[in-house]
Amino acid sequence: SLLVALAVLAALRWRARPVLYAVGAAALVAVLVVLAAPSQLGFDRDANDTTSGRFRLVKGGVELAAERPVQGFGSGTFRREYRRQEKASDQRATAASHTIPVTVGAEQGLVGLAVYLALLAFALALLLRRAGLSPARAGIAAAFVAIVAHSLMYAAFLEDPLTWTLLGAGAALAGEDP
Repeated sequence: SLLVALAVLAALRWRARPVLYAVGAAALVAVLVVLAAPSQLGFDRDANDTTSGRFRLVKGGVELAAERPVQGFGSGTFRREYRRQEKASDQRATAASHTIPVTVGAEQGLVGLAVYLALLAFALALLLRRAGLSPARAGIAAAFVAIVAHSLMYAAFLEDPLTWTLLGAGAALAGEDP
């Protein structure tokens, strides 16, 4: 998440295209290193073990979303439905998939996922527009993108007060003339 935020700051400070090329090259090198030496990095084990159980949670969440693709199971139902589907104990079940789009898809279906993506698109458009002209706006935009990236791997994006604080501060600063 920190690297994503730094990439956003670099793209806002300099031209975006060279930054995107550098980020893409770094990602390619990282993938090649993982493919060349998986055992040295701990990737030679089961995917679920490598990800500390998140792979199973995400897979279960995707299966739940596929079970009720349009309407989902309802707000806050991930834990109960995951436990039902996986026949897991209450201790093994979790309140979320730790990947916000998967949790939203399972609980709210495609309708909720569309609303989530619209919120995300609106927020990013608001925060990134002319953010390169103001250090404060650039910092807020980068922090928000870092939270979004973090929520793809492990986080509670919609419940995180920092998400809404950054949106509020970014909206307030968006009204200023740079």
